Amino acid sequence: MNQFEVTPITYKNTDLVSTFSSYLEDELRTILPTQEVEVVSESKFKLISSYWLKDENILVAFSLKQFDGEEAVKVFASESVFIPKDDLLEKGLVFYPDDRHVSRVRSEFLLNEANGGVQVDLVTQKGTRRLVFGSGDNLSLYVSATRPVFITLLNIWDDGTQVLMMENYYIGKDRINQTIELPFEWDVKCPCGTEYIKLIAEKNPLIPMATEKDDNGFKVVIKDFSQNIEEIRKRQLDIQLSEKDYYFGESHLVITTTQ
Repeated sequence: MNQFEVTPITYKNTDLVSTFSSYLEDELRTILPTQEVEVVSESKFKLISSYWLKDENILVAFSLKQFDGEEAVKVFASESVFIPKDDLLEKGLVFYPDDRHVSRVRSEFLLNEANGGVQVDLVTQKGTRRLVFGSGDNLSLYVSATRPVFITLLNIWDDGTQVLMMENYYIGKDRINQTIELPFEWDVKCPCGTEYIKLIAEKNPLIPMATEKDDNGFKVVIKDFSQNIEEIRKRQLDIQLSEKDYYFGESHLVITTTQ
């Protein structure tokens, strides 16, 4: 029996999903085993799918690809199908990602990464793209940096809430240019939707952020996230003007959480 991984079905060429995405993915996981295909949680052979709205239909494009790490190295097959909307509306499915998701994906402060002399990369145990985690799933994060840095992680929820995941974790000279698993346990919890993890790296420790604990024990940053990131970047640039050997960088991940 052939084995491959079914990745989340996304809206257009984005990392966003909808209730229709989840429905179609569940259908595929049910149908494929009847076609002598074993769906596994991780494989170098992946079924990549995206969809577009076309008048009264949904156009879904499928590609079966072989991957070497994060890079696709071979396309085995591709196909597109039209699904009538009326057949799906009766099921109460929503085709569009929430407007807040789309606007936040375009947010300058979340997705534009400041690069001031150090390259930092952030990755999950599932990679970096088409990331979907269910409530209760464990999230593992790995980071690499080209220079010694202090890193801070923010988990930004769909409603704009910032949770401080880690503050001023140091990566020394002996660990640069290596992939390092960050030493914390993080279980995904709702509110579900689109979340963002923002990594901020600096040569010097970041000024501690004012937080308060919510009912679940999360450290919630008090300051508005756009204002928070904007002030951090302004301070970084001011220091870089006065200290020639100062450096900083950013990275981010987009994650969809489901029930």
